[in-house]
Amino acid sequence: MLKRDQFQCVDCGKKPEDQRRWPGIINVHRLSGKCDEEIGPDADPAGFVSLCRFCHEKRHPERFGEYFQSGGEVWLDKGLASELDIDLPITSKDQLAPYKEYLLLVNQFIEHFRNNGLPANDHRLRKFARDFPDQRLSFWLRRNAAYEAQDALITARAMTSAPIPSLTRRVKQAIKRMSEEEKKVFLRKREQRHLRQGEELLEEIIRKNAEPEIWIAMQNGPRCCVKI
Repeated sequence: MLKRDQFQCVDCGKKPEDQRRWPGIINVHRLSGKCDEEIGPDADPAGFVSLCRFCHEKRHPERFGEYFQSGGEVWLDKGLASELDIDLPITSKDQLAPYKEYLLLVNQFIEHFRNNGLPANDHRLRKFARDFPDQRLSFWLRRNAAYEAQDALITARAMTSAPIPSLTRRVKQAIKRMSEEEKKVFLRKREQRHLRQGEELLEEIIRKNAEPEIWIAMQNGPRCCVKI
């Protein structure tokens, strides 16, 4: 079914740049029955469709409850949960409302630092978090959110400033078959993609914080990531 759907989400059209990297980007959705059931070799492809992770979650609005009823345990840092006044264990999405508010605060800090630059030192970062006008969350949470935003910006800058990776043998061979103009266009686009990757990382973090997911540890299986 993946080849039939061209490794592309049938709902929104999202697909990996390289089809070989589809795991984690494209999921197989069972049109009837439970998606967690093993797909046998004789399964009819007509009973499945390819979906990106987010569209897959939309097809399972009660996935959180399904995992919880199957013995899953929501993973959330105990220190963060305590500061957010979230009682453990977590048994419903409603308990995670303060966590979602915290992630939106991280986004606000990312946007501020992206537009105005990072604080010059740790003292100024802490002062910025302390004086932040929206103080519904504790200073500890505001400071922690500021550190998360700072780490995201530093990582994005490191990705962009790093040297462009060397060309692989396969790419070098492909370039040899190009005209001089095609080579220039290819190398220019390659450089542009490299320079964009930092901003793309920040946009991905902001999107994930705005539509957050959380890990659920299953008793008899791997951890699962569920939208909350």
